Amino acid sequence: MGPIKVRIRGIHSTALSKHLHDKGFLIVQASDVIASRLGIEIIREPPDVTIKDVEKLPGSFMIIGSCDAVNAVEEHVLELGPAVRARSIVPLHSVYVGRAFQRGDEILVDLGGGIYGRVRGKYVLTPGSKYVVSIVGTRFHGNLVDVTLDVWLDGSYISLIPNPRIVISRHIRDLATTARLTALGNRMLERAGGYGIKFRSSARYADDNALESEFEVLLSKLREVAEAVRSFEEPTEIVRGECLTLIIPTREYRFKLHRIRNQVTPTFTAHHMIKSIVRNSPLLNLLDGVSPLCNVDEETVMRGLLPQRGEEVRLIHVKPWGDIYVLGKGRVVSSHDSELVVERQIRGKGLYDGLGVPKEVGDIALTCIDIHRKYIVHTYYNRRGQEKGTYININSDVEIVSRIVRYVDLLVDVTVSSNGEVRVVDSEEMNLIGKYYDVAEVMSTVKYVTENPQVCTYSGLRRVN
Repeated sequence: MGPIKVRIRGIHSTALSKHLHDKGFLIVQASDVIASRLGIEIIREPPDVTIKDVEKLPGSFMIIGSCDAVNAVEEHVLELGPAVRARSIVPLHSVYVGRAFQRGDEILVDLGGGIYGRVRGKYVLTPGSKYVVSIVGTRFHGNLVDVTLDVWLDGSYISLIPNPRIVISRHIRDLATTARLTALGNRMLERAGGYGIKFRSSARYADDNALESEFEVLLSKLREVAEAVRSFEEPTEIVRGECLTLIIPTREYRFKLHRIRNQVTPTFTAHHMIKSIVRNSPLLNLLDGVSPLCNVDEETVMRGLLPQRGEEVRLIHVKPWGDIYVLGKGRVVSSHDSELVVERQIRGKGLYDGLGVPKEVGDIALTCIDIHRKYIVHTYYNRRGQEKGTYININSDVEIVSRIVRYVDLLVDVTVSSNGEVRVVDSEEMNLIGKYYDVAEVMSTVKYVTENPQVCTYSGLRRVN
């Protein structure tokens, strides 16, 4: 067996390609630019693993492919530095035999191992009956995935998909190639038994004989699935799909990527951090170009990116499994050295998380952010400037670019009541931390904060009598 073949796309492609190439992985389908920078041959073979950006979570990337290969790539990607990692709870397009059951007002399919499928489409399921389903929407958190009552089988070049239609990857744009694949797909449909044909992006590099051969293999596997259903009574995975790993880099990780990229092409110190928020920036191209002439250290860059007093910033709170919460906009009331203080108006009703104190009209939050700390301090005040309590969020190191403050929440938090009582909250989620991040580092931060409880204050806090 040869080296694992990896295709890499996105804002981290140069650094990750160099790192994995140096580790003995075979970089395939590299762009002309990457091939030139690394001095490698362009190989058109289909990948075992693809690394690509996650559009809905800028700055993160996905590792997707055969599960063993994904695990191998993940190991070497994570050795670069601290990063948040989330694995799909089941592989995408895996085929299961499952049993339907009633839960509340809906009928789900039990897939085994505490994982349940919600069927897409208007199907009527009978509780207790056995069904063959394919995973068409997996998750990185929880126990519920989306399934279809059809089989979906992936090959390297093509997939057999539900409904008799032809789908061509959006990455195949050449008109002659599209026409060739469409004609071939129409011939395949005649033998597909009601299934459709999806040509994956690597199909553009394969000849008709290779595509026909893989089509026959998938048809044979489809027949095996039909036979296997009769053999299983309990929920069982009968065809394994593709594993997915979500990687959310920390600021420290991005700086390591900068140092790797800088070995093959001039790279500004904050290249990856800036590009993760501002995708296409002519200014960044200029900074890259002049970086050999003015080597700026990481500490100077971080301080230089701090917003100034009076500027408006947005706080972006990211969960380890990729969900994004915008805490709202705030105004910088203090920017000094490595620390920001941001004032936000509290809107809405209810209670402050972890404090049990009611939100009231006129409340404000002061948020203290230190670029050297792996926690953020939110202190709430009423309209008269009286303290209502403090919520300390434990998180990854903070990234601040273009008036956006972004961090990854690490699940456990600490509260300080107005009378000084310190409490660890969300402690029931502690058992989840290890799925995503280094437990020891998180608990070290929790220990420090509980022993050194902090309140976010500002001498210019407006007090209304």
